[in-house]
Amino acid sequence: METTDLVDQTYAAFSEAPRPTAAEIAPHACGECNELRDRLKNYPVTDVPSEIMRLIQGDLPLLGPKALRYYLPRFIEFSLTHADSTDMYDYLRMHLCEIGNTDPYWLDRLGQFAQTERGAIAVYLEHIANVMVDAGDKPSVLDAADLWKCA
Repeated sequence: METTDLVDQTYAAFSEAPRPTAAEIAPHACGECNELRDRLKNYPVTDVPSEIMRLIQGDLPLLGPKALRYYLPRFIEFSLTHADSTDMYDYLRMHLCEIGNTDPYWLDRLGQFAQTERGAIAVYLEHIANVMVDAGDKPSVLDAADLWKCA
């Protein structure tokens, strides 16, 4: 699948995700979360500048569950379009492969997604497993993709 098609399909799958309030972007009150909140609060998902995406590529765990759902398509797009210059896909891979984790933190975060969104995440994981991920990590990424499809 072409990158542009995958990106378009991802945004379409997430089109019903509501935009989070500023407080929902990074609910924890600390300097790092405040900075993340300030960087994202003025941007709709499709308009977060690349400069900001580079700065926040490792901040997925700081996003609140609603913000993760809303901004995930932009993280996915950035990981695909900037694969040679960032580690975004690695951060996403690690985060999205937690789908089987039963810790309440993960259940709350990963339980936010609609079925169409879960399908888009599975397609993304399958894509990176076949195109970007080291051979040793491929089986676990494909297992996570299967879990996203069934969840």
